[in-house]
Amino acid sequence: MSTPRNPSTTPTFHAWVLKQTTRDDAVGDLARDYRTGVKRGIHGRASSPDGLIKILHAQRAIPAALEAASRLKEEWMREPKQAQGNPFSDPAAPLTVRVRLERWVGDYAQEIGSVDFDARAVFDSQHLDSIGTDQSDLDWVFYAAVANGLIENHDGPFTVEVPEDLAEYIEHRENAGMTEAYPSAAEALAATRVDHLQAKLQQTLAEAERLRAAIVEAENALSAAGRAAPPVIRAELEASAD
Repeated sequence: MSTPRNPSTTPTFHAWVLKQTTRDDAVGDLARDYRTGVKRGIHGRASSPDGLIKILHAQRAIPAALEAASRLKEEWMREPKQAQGNPFSDPAAPLTVRVRLERWVGDYAQEIGSVDFDARAVFDSQHLDSIGTDQSDLDWVFYAAVANGLIENHDGPFTVEVPEDLAEYIEHRENAGMTEAYPSAAEALAATRVDHLQAKLQQTLAEAERLRAAIVEAENALSAAGRAAPPVIRAELEASAD
């Protein structure tokens, strides 16, 4: 078993970018904008240069920012491997997955949108052997994300794109000797599911209140007209609010 790298002496890409914020050039400007975006929750952390470039594209960054990102990527790739470390030595480093949402048009699946989400806990909850090296079918990631409230369900075909840094994630777990599922992953997913269900409950209660208000408004209108709500109509309204 390999000895895992010491995260205290091997900074992640995220930490390395933050060190560039003191520079007085385009890379420094980019690093400062990136730091602000993370702090304000505009976007998540980038675990690799390609992850940062993906964030910039999602934010519709100007060409100068993309050029600075390319330069930053070149500098990062010139860093000694030991200095780079593995980004997933940081437990909070995200493993972003993109799902292309599609619909059937004849015999073809047409893309109608996409959704990105942090699937780190989903992968952490699996035995390493079940992830394997053949990522040709990652549908299980989508179903696990839906089941745990990470994303909404999609009634149609979809394609799960292989994360660009999945190989690094697998390398980290192999080096750390973490072949079994992380004990904390199930707890993290359970907490996410609870939050998701609570949000759904609040939405349902809000809709019930809206329907009750509609009942009162309809009854007031009938009362003003000197009529009472028909029992059958009232029963149907109340049933829809329960």
